[in-house]
Amino acid sequence: NLEEERFEENSNRNKRDLIQVTHNMAIFSPLVDLVNYIGTAIILTLGAYFVIHDQLTVGQLVAYLSYVSLLQNPIRSLTSLLNQLQESLVSYGRIMDINQVKSSIVEDKGAINFPKISKGINLENVSFAYEKEETIHDITFSIPFGKTTALVGRSGSGKTTITKLIDRLYDLDNGSIKFDRLDIKKIKLRSLRENIAIVSQDTYIVDGTIKDNIIYGKQGASEEDIWQAAEMADIADFIHQQTKGMNT
Repeated sequence: NLEEERFEENSNRNKRDLIQVTHNMAIFSPLVDLVNYIGTAIILTLGAYFVIHDQLTVGQLVAYLSYVSLLQNPIRSLTSLLNQLQESLVSYGRIMDINQVKSSIVEDKGAINFPKISKGINLENVSFAYEKEETIHDITFSIPFGKTTALVGRSGSGKTTITKLIDRLYDLDNGSIKFDRLDIKKIKLRSLRENIAIVSQDTYIVDGTIKDNIIYGKQGASEEDIWQAAEMADIADFIHQQTKGMNT
């Protein structure tokens, strides 16, 4: 399928790049060693000539060769350092690209923490479009506090988009979303999202204990909070049945 073809294409490109890097290193590293060996050979030849003509002692020649060896080692290290530098520059470029991305969602200067609501969430004349394709047009409804509300509709009707608007992952084109009477744009983004939980259709389990998985979304949670979460997820009885309990 399409994803397999894309994966194969990227894998092949990565393989070609790695082969090219290995090829270059296979040429470059021996070349540096060859230059070092030639330098050593020249020094030995000239040194032998000077020793024969009593212009240099054997001890001085040995000492000179030792100094040359000390100089060659950093040169060899420099070749590997240049390779690491090239890899680092690529990584640095990717990091800079990410850092330069600016969020389209801007928090108001006077934004406050998430309020304690008692009535619910109100969507009034909400409209939103992805680029030029309008997904939601003039939607108005309420989500009562303390009750369960279901959004039902055909695929592509905008159900997921509405949840993302309530999370303020997108900003509205028209209309407003209010928590009780407070507009969503007046709430701090971090505080808003800390008070919204999402249960994905796909279940992911981290490598660790049951407890590790439960506290993954709230580090530092108390034992009472952990067991409360287990009760709400209807897995408390299952945990009690395990020999190691939460540490399973």
